[in-house]
Amino acid sequence: MPGTKHHTALASAATVYMSRWHLVADGAPVRTASSYLVPVTRDGSPAMLKVTSDPDELRGNHLMTLWNGQGVAAVMEHD
Repeated sequence: MPGTKHHTALASAATVYMSRWHLVADGAPVRTASSYLVPVTRDGSPAMLKVTSDPDELRGNHLMTLWNGQGVAAVMEHD
């Protein structure tokens, strides 16, 4: 599992995205080996913010964006 420094950077990025996309934290963050996830709401709707630097996870995000919610979770925003 990546060290604390890695997750600190991901948590900082999550804070930036939450501000940029008007997200409100709605639970405790979850750290995985490759990602930092935060349960959030936007305009009252529940969502999950996922921040990663893992190449495989980034490719998966790209695919989810292309599939536009068809058979996968919808991607509300991406960077």
